[in-house]
Amino acid sequence: MRIAIAGFGIGGGALAVALAGDGHEVAVFEQAASPGPVGAGFLLQPSGQDALASLGLLDRVASESWPIRAFHAESAPGRSLTLLRYDRRDPDSFALGVARGRLFTTLMDAATAGGVRVVTGVRIVDARETRDAVVPIDALGMEHGTFDVLVGADGMRSALRRRVDPDSRLFLSPHAALWGLGQYDRPCPERLRQQARGVGILAGLLPVGEREMACFWGVRAANVDALEAEGFSALVERVVEVLPDARCVLNDIGGFDRLLIARYGHATLSRRHTGRIVLIGDAAHPSPPHLGQGANLALLDAVALAEAFRTEREPAAAFRAWDRRRRWQNARYAYLSRALSPFFQSSHGWLGPARDLGLPVMGRIPPVRAFMEYVLAGRG
Repeated sequence: MRIAIAGFGIGGGALAVALAGDGHEVAVFEQAASPGPVGAGFLLQPSGQDALASLGLLDRVASESWPIRAFHAESAPGRSLTLLRYDRRDPDSFALGVARGRLFTTLMDAATAGGVRVVTGVRIVDARETRDAVVPIDALGMEHGTFDVLVGADGMRSALRRRVDPDSRLFLSPHAALWGLGQYDRPCPERLRQQARGVGILAGLLPVGEREMACFWGVRAANVDALEAEGFSALVERVVEVLPDARCVLNDIGGFDRLLIARYGHATLSRRHTGRIVLIGDAAHPSPPHLGQGANLALLDAVALAEAFRTEREPAAAFRAWDRRRRWQNARYAYLSRALSPFFQSSHGWLGPARDLGLPVMGRIPPVRAFMEYVLAGRG
């Protein structure tokens, strides 16, 4: 089949590699004029590692990443909220701290080697769909060929979402996070560390290499300009007040120009595909990042859709098979992420003490802790 993909992110890139490997003619339309390795870090969960392994790319990504064996959240130095371990039940299980740019490079190299056509500087915002074909339409109203399938992998702010479901709505959270990558002054630990003070302060360090960390700082999106006006040194002091180990990372980052802002949001939609168009990843199920599953779910969506095309010859049948397989896990994680998010970033101050009381108790109950670790690993 001739398949067009809107967006060369993690989900779109992985899908392009999988489909090209199966012999499909694949074109990816990417809005960036010069796409390259950008972004900070993320957790590649064990289930996402399985997805990358099915594409033959896990070893390369793992060699440029860092094993994460535990997630440790504190409400103050020495005051633990939760300690979740990947290797509690399986000593060989761990997540990977991955720099987004390195995964992008891996996917782009594999896509190019597989014959994928990448069209840059084009944002697909609409499509003309018939019974037998679909024609992508860009932001300037230009048409880009005729395809059998169009995949919307264009992220949280997907333009194709409204084409698939005209009644869908995107709700942007007032909360966000600043992310950056910097050098750590000693070998990194094998854990993601997070500090939370009430529901107004959230900071964390995620190792992505032997001496490289991704640092994040929760903010209200409306306050970013004010933070920049105060100067980068003021931000550094804010962060290290609650997370002292972040100083060397932030000093290496050096300025706001090397930080990225990650907005949060969720969407309501009643369907994820039409006869010729399907949404995957954040285009289909955007949610807050506090469970660390966004990239993971995009990879699982991509691999599952490629597998559906192997067993179903008609696009609509493949979409239905994909939806049956992915809908409920995506819905569970979207619900859990939205439920958890206000306990870490919100305007409801009473949720902070409730979290500080509840999470430690939950972590001391073995079945509950096991369930939390199962969900964290992307198996939920």
